[in-house]
Amino acid sequence: MKLELKKHNEKRIIDFIIGKENLKQIVLFNIGTDAVLYDSFGPFVGQMIKAQKFKHIVSYGDLKNKNMALNLKDNYKEIIEKHSNDLIIGIDAALTKNLDDEGKMFFIDNPIRAGLGIGNYIGNFGEYAIKYIVTKNGDSTRLGNIYNTGKKLIRFLQKLDKALDDKIKEDKLAEIDFFDDLFWDYELNEANKK
Repeated sequence: MKLELKKHNEKRIIDFIIGKENLKQIVLFNIGTDAVLYDSFGPFVGQMIKAQKFKHIVSYGDLKNKNMALNLKDNYKEIIEKHSNDLIIGIDAALTKNLDDEGKMFFIDNPIRAGLGIGNYIGNFGEYAIKYIVTKNGDSTRLGNIYNTGKKLIRFLQKLDKALDDKIKEDKLAEIDFFDDLFWDYELNEANKK
């Protein structure tokens, strides 16, 4: 699945993500560096996420603690060990050859393939990916575009966090109902034996 992260696709993407069995927490692995503007989307978004109060979303990678080529594999390994039962979503900027995709953000049900766009493939990161497509060579990337796209992603993450919280509450209620039914069935069977 590859869907542009726009309002009309948000519910479908959220339903897909929270449909994952036993999901309790989402981990965002923000990739990039602010040393190169077109590669700053991941840490920039990570910085914006720090200001949020998510219940079920944690984030690694911001303007101070970057996940970039030099430390990407080691940082990811630590996160996998710490969050072995959680869903990890990689967030990164990507160069494009398709100018129709320029400036768009996509949810993809595959990992980030870091470095592929610049011919320096490092590895796969995350179970799913959120990619912000920058220009063909990154030259005309604007900070305002990164900021505005980051704000859109934050709004999406707020909806995702709320949807996951609602699902977890529903699952707990369903579990309580199951045990209530089980208890009453037992009580009824015991009463019928007398």
